[in-house]
This record gives sequence, structure tokens and C-alpha cells, in this order.
Amino acid sequence: MRLNKISLACLTLCGSALMVACGGGSGSAPPATTQQIQAPTMQGAIVNSYIAKAVVTLDFNDNGVCEATEPQVVSGVKGEYAFPGLGDHAVCSSGGINIGTGFAFVGELKGPKGGGAITPLTTLVVAQLGNNPNPTPAQITAAKSLIETQLNLPAGSISVDPVAAISNPAIGARLEQTNAAVQIMLRSITNSVIALAGVDSVGITPAMQSQVFADAAKAMVSTLTAPGAPKVDLTSAASSNGTDIFVRASVSQTIVNAQAAPTSALRTAAPAGALASLSPVNAAAFVTSNISVLVQNTAQAIPTAAGIAAAQAASQSSTTLVNAIQTVVASAPALFSTLNTATPAQVAALSAILSPSASAVASRPVIVTNIAALSDALDAATSDNLTVDLTKATKALVEAVASPPPPPQVQTVTNFATPVVAPLPAPIVNTVTITGST
Repeated sequence: MRLNKISLACLTLCGSALMVACGGGSGSAPPATTQQIQAPTMQGAIVNSYIAKAVVTLDFNDNGVCEATEPQVVSGVKGEYAFPGLGDHAVCSSGGINIGTGFAFVGELKGPKGGGAITPLTTLVVAQLGNNPNPTPAQITAAKSLIETQLNLPAGSISVDPVAAISNPAIGARLEQTNAAVQIMLRSITNSVIALAGVDSVGITPAMQSQVFADAAKAMVSTLTAPGAPKVDLTSAASSNGTDIFVRASVSQTIVNAQAAPTSALRTAAPAGALASLSPVNAAAFVTSNISVLVQNTAQAIPTAAGIAAAQAASQSSTTLVNAIQTVVASAPALFSTLNTATPAQVAALSAILSPSASAVASRPVIVTNIAALSDALDAATSDNLTVDLTKATKALVEAVASPPPPPQVQTVTNFATPVVAPLPAPIVNTVTITGST
């Protein structure tokens, strides 16, 4: 019995020691430790082909507006950008040069939180998110999915680099063809609305272009996502693809959006009352056919990066003369008034002076014939003021064709001035406390 008691005592002591050694006792927990973790890095590329030397801004305060006081970088030769350790925020890009076309970029591209490719398509996604400057990942995914569905794009494709995806069998050239077509549509609507508001070319500013560009993006999204809105396949040549309807509604809504702004660079630069009196319906009917052709020529381009860039360059070049014609119509008082109050037949006659490409209008007989048809179709042609304006318009258009404005200046990355931006803030490092466990 004595031996057994001693053995039991030893077993009890050893068991207690084992519990303490294994941390199973009631002693104090290990001390807490701290760890430093750097904030995420937003990085990706600006793509419409690739946009080099663009000013890329991080929406650091998450207010939905990219401001010059926020962190900025300049994109590289393949559009690449990065904001090391500054956290997950939306991104905007303006200016720069399209390395595929050699033309300066017009407008402001935007991308939601998460980084990656910033494109005309992601710009539509941000417009779809609307007044939500700080969306959740689920909301961003839902917005991307909706745009993909309505434009007949593969699921998840908006998140990838559209130029790099051309070699991806699951996506192919379709994504970049649509991306380029959306940019041509945004740019063409922007140019047309500015011209129809009567703004002379010397009065156009980057701020004005970015404002109208944003109005156009909102208009395109509201048209695409309206209840019962049909899908639009910009890469299809079929008459049922809905491009004309999509363009017409988007132009009209862009004008409504621009008119709703109490103050804007466009309103300030336009002749007094010109923007307010512009008829959204008639103005859209005036320019829809031309924009639709430019969009489809781009979307149905040869399915290579070079082929898509070439089609985009051709479409962008052809808008030069078209915008000059629009400005003539908008700046002639009686013609401008007629456009705003015209019947459908009169609007059709007005739109006849627009042709799908610069080459199609590069002859005097075409212009003279179109103006003659316009004159015959306008019921108000007996007005002395209208007759004078038609005469002026005919002369101006013939002169424009005889000596067309120079095309956009082709530039290279090497001769394109690099914007000067402030140094980036230091990466954000957060201290995380890790508590000990018992």
C-alpha cells in the first residue's frame, strides 16, 4: 500500500508538470505581438490600344472624383501604371498617346477599385456604379457582369487586358474590338455634342471634352441598362444588332445630361442659350447614321491588335471633316434653329450632308448635291435668313472639302511630352496587433 501511494503521488506530480509544459494550465497567456503590413498596390494598364504617357490619378479620398492633388503617375509604353502601397482605390486616366494610332487620347478613362486594365469598358462600369464612390467587390462584379451581358462579351472579360486577351481563345479579338468601338462612340458623341452646341474648335478644352465624355458614358450605360433594353453586339454586321438605336438614344441622353448641368465648360463656351435650346431628339437623328458607321467600322476590324488600331485611327480621322460640317450647321443661326424644330423629314435632309467617311465627302459634287437636297427639303426655305445661311453653309462646306482640316497629328512616344507630376506619397504601412492565445 505504501508503495502504491508513493507511485500515485509521483503520477500526480508528473501529470501536473506535463499540463504546465503543454500550456494547459491556468498560467498567463503569451504576450501580444505586432506586425507591419503594407497597403495594397493598385496596378495595371491603360488600354485603348495601349495609352502611353497618360496621367493616371488615384482617387485617394474615395469621393468619386480624381483630383490633381491626389497621387498621380505617368503610364509606360504599354500603358502600365502602379501606385505602390497606397491602397485599393478607383483610378482615372487622361491624356497620353495611343501607341496603336499615334493620336493623342481624348477623354477620361476610369476604373473601379481592384486595379487591372483601365479601358473604355471599365469607364462604363464606373458610370454604372453611379454615385457610389466606394462600392463593394460584389457591387463592382455585378456592374461588370451587367455591361458584359448587354454588350455580348464573355463573362469576366472586362477585368482583363483586352489587347493581351486577343491571343486568348476564350475571348479573342472580340473584347478589344468592342473596347475600341466604345471609345470611338464616346469620342464621336463628345465631338458631335460640342460641335452642335456651337463651340468653335479654338474654344475646346480638355476639361470640356472630359465633362462631355463623362456625360456620354453615363448616357450609354443608362441606355444599355434601361428596363427591357436589348443586348447590343457592336461586332456584328447584322441589321438586328441594335447599333443605330443604341447610338441614337445615347446621343440624345448625352445632350440631356449636358443640359442638366447648371454650370459646365461646355455651357460657358457655347453661344448664349445654344446648349439649352438644342433639341436632343433632332440632334441625335442628325448625327446617328455617321456615328453608327464609324463605330461598326471599328468593331468589325481585322481581328488583330494592329488591325483594330488601324480601324480606330481611320474612324477617328474621318470625324475631323464631319465635325467641321456639324459646326457650320450649328453656327448658322437659321439652320441651327431649323435643326432644333425640324420635322423628321427635315432632319433627314440635314443629316444627308454627313457621310460615313472623309473620303466619301471629299468632292464638291457630293457636297453641292447634299446641300441642294437639304435646301429642297426644308419647308422654311422661303425665309430670307435661312436662304442666306444655306448659301453661307454651302460655301463653307465646299471650302472645307477643297481644303480639309489636317488630320490629327500622329505622334510617337519618344516625341510626346511627358507630363510632370508630383512624387508619390510613401507607401502606407499599417500596424496589426496579434493577440496571444491561451
